[in-house]
Amino acid sequence: GMTEEVDVEEKAKELLQEAEEEEEENMAEDTSLSSSTKAVPLKTYSADKQKKWVAHGAIGVTIFGLLVPSAISSAFFRDLIPGYW
Repeated sequence: GMTEEVDVEEKAKELLQEAEEEEEENMAEDTSLSSSTKAVPLKTYSADKQKKWVAHGAIGVTIFGLLVPSAISSAFFRDLIPGYW
């Protein structure tokens, strides 16, 4: 039923939150390590590359935060949408 859909979405949000927290912890740990142990320090990213990553993230958030859920919802509730599919 509808409760399953909500649970899946909530679980996804929880997992995403945990992953973000772990990532932040890892970043904090990385700063304490000597620079020789780091593969690519974040400071060496060019401004151009950073802009591309920000755009990449924004597009990802838009797609998986808005478009995918609306696609799933419209498929789930397609009987309520007027017109022939």
